[in-house]
Amino acid sequence: MKKLYLIFMFAVVAITGCASPPILIQKNDPTYLRAQRRLQRTLVLVDGMKVSPAERTMFMQAESFYRYRFEQPPRSNKTLFTEVLAAATDFPLFQSLASSFDLFNLRVRAPDAAVQIWESFLKRYPNSKLQPLVLYRLGWALRSVGVTGFKHTNPNDAFNELIHEDPKSQLAVYAHEAEKVPWRSKRVADARSLIPGLGQFYVGDDKGGAIRLAAAILGALAIAYPTYVGIKNQNVTWADATLGLGGLILLSFDYTNAYENAQWGVLKWNERAEKEFDAAHPNAP
Repeated sequence: MKKLYLIFMFAVVAITGCASPPILIQKNDPTYLRAQRRLQRTLVLVDGMKVSPAERTMFMQAESFYRYRFEQPPRSNKTLFTEVLAAATDFPLFQSLASSFDLFNLRVRAPDAAVQIWESFLKRYPNSKLQPLVLYRLGWALRSVGVTGFKHTNPNDAFNELIHEDPKSQLAVYAHEAEKVPWRSKRVADARSLIPGLGQFYVGDDKGGAIRLAAAILGALAIAYPTYVGIKNQNVTWADATLGLGGLILLSFDYTNAYENAQWGVLKWNERAEKEFDAAHPNAP
């Protein structure tokens, strides 16, 4: 039992890490610099279409959310420590603190905001010159959404609508090619994360998946062992109770960490796929 407890403590340390990164976007962040260049290109394109100020503003607001990209630094000590406390106590204050110590949720949720505005744009300006470009953007952005209830529920719905509405345009050609690009879904990652680690395997992070799956198994064993001993001996020692509580905390934290990491993995997968597509199609908007 002592060895199992030591392994449990090692797993907690391995998952929590030790980095305390700055919160500001670094000047040499390649992801942010590329996003800025794409935003500037889009601004020139939209200005050249001579749309109304209201249409221009609404489209670019969504575009800014979609281009909110930077390299996510490792989670800070404070964030990870408060996540452990939140898992251990289920105390709302610790949960709130864990969320406020970094920009993880904002970064991962940015595509949801972009899609909300673009979907609203299509309803508000159904005859806008920007409609084809909005549909093209939606096709990419919908791959990374976590919110349900939008008109277009599947990325290819937007691409197909663009192809149907303007089949001879260059955007339709790009949309047809984009449909072939493999992508990952946050909803699928969520479902697979019911077993910690499977969400990481889904996005190609085999090492992260193996660590989180092992931690889940270790946590379950730490809970099961004292439970078995208590039933067998009709008595539970403080050591057994501590081991069981530790296993419960590890398992709870592992679930939270695996879920959040899988969400990040989906976003990175889709952004990487889009980047490779853009490199192969340099004239794509």
